[in-house]
Amino acid sequence: MRIAIVGAGNVGPALGKGWTNSGHDDVFGVRDPSSPKHASDRDIYMTIPDAARASE
Repeated sequence: MRIAIVGAGNVGPALGKGWTNSGHDDVFGVRDPSSPKHASDRDIYMTIPDAARASE
């Protein structure tokens, strides 16, 4: 299952790691996916509406 997580602060990545370890895919919905703080990460970042559409 693909899960959308809104926000990439402290809680979102912890939840994402747990769901990924359980076999789920996750995407992060953030205000600015092109922000440099998301550039070096291996997670998928997109706008919040796009993340909602990309999830189940």
